Amino acid sequence: MKKPELLLPVKSWPNLKAVIPYADAVYFGAKELNMRVRSGNFTLSELKKVVEECHKNNIKAYLAVNTVIYPEDTKKLEKVLDAAKNAKIDAIICWDGAVIDAARKRNIPIHISTQANISNANTALLYKKLGAKRVVLARECSLKDIKAINKETDIEIEAFVHGAMCVSISGRCYLSSYLYGKSANCGDCLQPCRQQWKLVNEDKKEIVCEGKYLMSAKDLCMIAHIPELIKAGIGSFKVEGRLRDARYVEVVGKCYRAAIDAHFQSPETAGLSRQRKALKSLKPNQANHRLKSVVSPKFHDFEKTFDSKKVEAWLKELKSVYNRGFSTGFYFQKPGKKEFTYNSSNSHASHARKQVGIVTNYYPKNKVAAVRLIAGKIHVGDEIIIEGKTTYFRQQIESIENNAKPSNFAEKGDIVGIKTSKKARKNDYLYVLVKNSK
Repeated sequence: MKKPELLLPVKSWPNLKAVIPYADAVYFGAKELNMRVRSGNFTLSELKKVVEECHKNNIKAYLAVNTVIYPEDTKKLEKVLDAAKNAKIDAIICWDGAVIDAARKRNIPIHISTQANISNANTALLYKKLGAKRVVLARECSLKDIKAINKETDIEIEAFVHGAMCVSISGRCYLSSYLYGKSANCGDCLQPCRQQWKLVNEDKKEIVCEGKYLMSAKDLCMIAHIPELIKAGIGSFKVEGRLRDARYVEVVGKCYRAAIDAHFQSPETAGLSRQRKALKSLKPNQANHRLKSVVSPKFHDFEKTFDSKKVEAWLKELKSVYNRGFSTGFYFQKPGKKEFTYNSSNSHASHARKQVGIVTNYYPKNKVAAVRLIAGKIHVGDEIIIEGKTTYFRQQIESIENNAKPSNFAEKGDIVGIKTSKKARKNDYLYVLVKNSK
């Protein structure tokens, strides 16, 4: 049985750096014509460098061009697709006929977006006739549906396994457009489903409900069911999250990478063979550096067989980053009231990052970052994140030097030296991970 692709979301260079150790493929958008216009995205001039970085690390790069295309968008579309072709993008994620046609003319592989609401084999085969290599199935498909579609087709199947769930069918929502003039189908959704709502009758009497967030769905989380998804024939496991930060995609990517590898490999090799294969294409110094970053002590914790104890550990990690509570979506049954977060639409994450400093200089010879603290305190042993325009890494503080003397802590106003595991850059931000209060 073929190991499925792990497809992770990226919105920026830090997010891309965060997922490199774990992704088989990544998907992202350009500044226009994608369903996450607010997520930052890459400029067209950056696409080539993004793809080169991916291919250097044996990762495929997919460009989302998955909005509705209106007449005024046709020139933009040609420009985006030309840039994609020049950058050697591995596939275009789309569903509008204009994008399909433009990709076919340029011989760029086509993956049909979940926006197409593909829920049966005949529809999947129709898109194959149009030139599609892969279809992203509707989130409303059950595991039984997916097995049937896989059995009756010979097209690649991709499905979401983790991340935010839209209350609308396949994300084709008009509420944001109706209320605010910001179309979800053009990537501008303001997520009114995450707001508080009241149910009022014609006499303006409010009907008492179980909560205020009547349309806020929980996040999808299928990590406990990896074996079933693999047996169903899903070829690509997709994680939603292009609006979320680098730590989110790093943690989710690490957990799902470990879970997939654990299902396929023995305790002695779980999680390592894929990385070693990728390392063969790198120079010795690059390979050694990447091996250390990939095979960390925490990674070894997840490096055994797939079992309930590992699932419990992965779930704990997944709960440490942004989430609205977890659900299995439509995979086993139609979602009921338990799949909604009626009392809150905010994150349930056990931990959060807090900005405490800015890097003012970096000394590569000593691998030390000079940091000016602008808020709070830091201590030796704290888990920190250093992130900037092109920087992302997470580590524990091993030492702090304040006024040329070793110190166990530093506070607002101090300029201190911190030994770093990777290169930091001037104006990078320093975050400390803190536990959220319940």
